[in-house]
Amino acid sequence: LADSMGPPPPPNPPGADKLPAGFLEMLSAQQEPAQDPTVVAESLLEEDVDGWRLHGTGARDLRTDGSSMMADDTSGTSWFFSAPEKYLGDVREAYGGRLEFSLGHLHSDSRGMTPPVGNDVELFSARDSTTLARRGLVKPWVYASTFEVHLDTSNEWVDVTTGEVATEEGIERVLGALSALRIRGGHYAGRETTWLKHVVLRRAERMGDPLSIDQLAPSLAYTTTPPDSEPLPPKAPP
Repeated sequence: LADSMGPPPPPNPPGADKLPAGFLEMLSAQQEPAQDPTVVAESLLEEDVDGWRLHGTGARDLRTDGSSMMADDTSGTSWFFSAPEKYLGDVREAYGGRLEFSLGHLHSDSRGMTPPVGNDVELFSARDSTTLARRGLVKPWVYASTFEVHLDTSNEWVDVTTGEVATEEGIERVLGALSALRIRGGHYAGRETTWLKHVVLRRAERMGDPLSIDQLAPSLAYTTTPPDSEPLPPKAPP
């Protein structure tokens, strides 16, 4: 009968009786990381292109190499990486949040010319035929950068038709019927290979979002022994 019941459960760690009630259960529940509630859409772009497409002329061979997504062009054309459906539609919850991504070049040929400033990120709404753009994010001759582009009036989103800086109402209206989210891939006058990885559309944090163990109980974080527990006796020499 004893064999059929299996081995007894392992004992609690030393000092566990001095931890707050329910702490061990809470710690056990955190073994599986919870999904970040602020993430509206995310693409790692390491093993596959995850529905991303190329937009514009001149770019070709959209692919991944196990660490990022990339494409090539052979001349100074304007082209973009265009986001899949999960980033589009009514994403007004992202207002006040940010768009995060890493972008760079494996190869570029400027043909002796300074790269022109262009629309580095575009938000397009077909409902109003409106495109909002952030310009000047990608600096010339910098071959790897990580960006956090805020989706509010703290950044100068510009209406590409009127040239005016977008208002809070204007940004929210575009996010309410977002038809395309584009990140520029064509930067240099000559041949280039541009890579993009880990794109996250993130809303602002809210009261009530789940907290990490460190936020819930920072004073209870320990490595060897729990707080206020008796120190472990030294090992006897062999």
